Formats: sequence, C-alpha cells, structure tokens
Amino acid sequence: QETGIYPIVIFDEFQNFATYRLDSPLHILRERFFTHSQVMYLIAGSAVSIMEEMLTSYGSPLYGHFEIIKVFSFDYQNSKLFLNEKLKGVNVPEIHQDFLVSIAEGHPYYLDLLTFRVKDIALKENLRNVPQSVIIEALAQEIFSTNGTIYLHLRDLIDRSLGSRG
Repeated sequence: QETGIYPIVIFDEFQNFATYRLDSPLHILRERFFTHSQVMYLIAGSAVSIMEEMLTSYGSPLYGHFEIIKVFSFDYQNSKLFLNEKLKGVNVPEIHQDFLVSIAEGHPYYLDLLTFRVKDIALKENLRNVPQSVIIEALAQEIFSTNGTIYLHLRDLIDRSLGSRG
C-alpha cells in the first residue's frame, strides 16, 4: 500500500480447488478475496466447464465476483507473429513454422512449448538455421519424453479420465 503498487495473485488450474478436501474451499477463497480488496485475482485453468460452474452457478460463493474472459486459439496470422517473436535469434523455414502452427492448431500454450523447445535445441547445437530434424526432435522431446510438458499433460489427462471411470 505504501508504494501504491497492488499485487496480482494468479491461480492456474483453478478448477483443482473443487477437488480439495477442505470444508468449503470456495467460501474460504471468497473470504480472502474480500479481505484483500486491493489485490487483483486472476484465475485460469484447462477445465473450462468446471471453472464456469464454480463462477456462474447461483449457489457458488464466487458467483458474480469474476469477469470471465475466454482465451481461444490464435488465427494463422497471429500464430505466425507469435512464432516469429518466440523464435528470434534462429531461422525456422516457413514450411516448418506452418507445421508448428498446424500441429498446435494456433493454441498459444502449445505454440509456446514447441517454440521454446525448438529454440533451446537449436541454441544448444549452435544452429542459426533450424533444419527439419530439430523440429522432429522438439516434438519427440515434448510428446514422448517423460520430461516433456505435453507428455505430462497428456498423461495427466489420461490418468484423470481413467480414474473418473473407476
């Protein structure tokens, strides 16, 4: 308060609050939100329908307290702009850029993961011009390596799906 700068608190995968074994976690959060009125709260998550229920259901303690802004995939032009910004310092042929946009379907999260991996491999190998082999390696590391973020996301998705069906 003394500086006039107010914090932003960001909750990612917010829908997980619904699974916590607490006595009314959403009531607890609402209480905290109102106690700290000068704080901006941003919530995000991948289970959109669960989050919408948490925020728009009349019975929810958080009903009416958040503005909902949905983030969609980039169109082709914005995907290319995003790629070019993320890939500064390395040259990725147009055909490979188009492939990355296509495989990620313009989704900024996946574009970011893939471009980070492509650039990381290229820089480690001292490559200014990115060959197709680097694109393939980046995909392999992200999707098939147990350390890959996309692999972990897919594994979690499959585990949750199997778990919910018993």
